[in-house]
Amino acid sequence: MTHTLHRQGSRESLSRDYPLVAVMAHGFNDKGGGPKLGRFLEICWKHGPVNLGDMKQGSVFTYDAAEIYKNVSDTTIVECVFDDLDKVEGVLRDLKKEDLGVPVVVSGLIDKVDECCKKVGL
Repeated sequence: MTHTLHRQGSRESLSRDYPLVAVMAHGFNDKGGGPKLGRFLEICWKHGPVNLGDMKQGSVFTYDAAEIYKNVSDTTIVECVFDDLDKVEGVLRDLKKEDLGVPVVVSGLIDKVDECCKKVGL
């Protein structure tokens, strides 16, 4: 596993669990980061996550996705979770193309995450 170490399960169940986290670096690139983080969420939403949200507003289980990504603040942490590696690949491909300057952590089975990153040239 990478980064999200509290996740547990069989290899099979974890092969359908890919959290992505994005946060701006305080004092480095956080000023004006809200719209970039919002765009990150918008790109993620286009690829069909099972959940998406930010730590200050909540998730799509309680709020509309468009409202969440339009109202992201500079100092929040945004997350989304996918159940399919092909969707993650699509997100990473789009994020690379847009070059938002947003640090992104992709969690999951390390061999699968590594393979996915290599496919998109990361």
